[in-house]
Amino acid sequence: RAIKMSGTDSCRVMAGKVRALLGLKKSSSASDQLALFLEHCSRSGYAPSLLLDKGVAEVNDGFMDSAVKTLSSLGKLFPESKEAVDARYYLALCDMKRGGYKDAVKKLQSFIKDAPYSPLVSKAYFKIASAQYIQRNLNLAAHYYSLAAESAPDGDSEFAALDNLGKVYQELEDWEKAAGVWKKMAEKYPADKNIVETLFNLGFCYGRMGRYDLAYEVYNRIPDVTSSEEQQGRAHYWSGVSLKNMKRYKDAVMEFLRVPYLKTGGMWGVTSKLEAASCYEKMGSYGEAEKLCNEVISKYGKGSNWGRLAAKALERIAAEKAGGSGGKDERKSNRDRKGK
Repeated sequence: RAIKMSGTDSCRVMAGKVRALLGLKKSSSASDQLALFLEHCSRSGYAPSLLLDKGVAEVNDGFMDSAVKTLSSLGKLFPESKEAVDARYYLALCDMKRGGYKDAVKKLQSFIKDAPYSPLVSKAYFKIASAQYIQRNLNLAAHYYSLAAESAPDGDSEFAALDNLGKVYQELEDWEKAAGVWKKMAEKYPADKNIVETLFNLGFCYGRMGRYDLAYEVYNRIPDVTSSEEQQGRAHYWSGVSLKNMKRYKDAVMEFLRVPYLKTGGMWGVTSKLEAASCYEKMGSYGEAEKLCNEVISKYGKGSNWGRLAAKALERIAAEKAGGSGGKDERKSNRDRKGK
């Protein structure tokens, strides 16, 4: 019936039907209707946008071969249209899906050059960064994730770009730049659902920089901003590590011994006991160190990895005691006997 209508009205109705079919995901019917539309309304202003809509729908549904055919025809039929420029972005997604990362980067760079104010630009930078990362061009990946963050249209997009940027800097072992990214995220998005892991990353980078004081400050914040016992346990563990590196052994012990009482999963609890034992050993509190080591051996057995570590610690402590230092526990016992 639409074909019998005159001029613009007929084309508008047919275009509406194509879009309706695309929305209903009736791709075969949409293709037939679009072919009919192009036969009768190829000079209509609706044609480029319909081809783009169909191509985008095919990309989103994973029909990459069909998408390439549709989007390529858009570029050939309407090369000067805005939609033809946008089509390059989606053609690049098809390239990436097929593993053609170099071709994808070229198309995305061409798209950004010709449409610098498009709302897709930030996504294009992000995709270039991802393609460079997959090709292990980490410095280029960092550059484009930075551009994606700068041009992000909303907070979620910026957070995602910065998160990837920080991780790339960590892979490059550029701890200072990575810390700068995590710090920016922590300050700008303190209520984000992923902020706790951001804080863990920030603390880790400070630790690698040797700034154990800053690392401790960050880890010490985490138990107050999460209800997850797993995250709380990890935070106490890394707080202990930071304090131990600052030779604040007594404070470190307090952090380490909080971990076994939390549901951290994995082996955080036993690792923390061994770390606490190491701190007691460094303080000369050999009795406390031996007690923790024996608890580990009793629970996991001498033949386990943890049991062997505990046994080695006991041997080391025995040698230190035999060397005459005695440790704080033994010296205290001697003072008590003299007092009697």
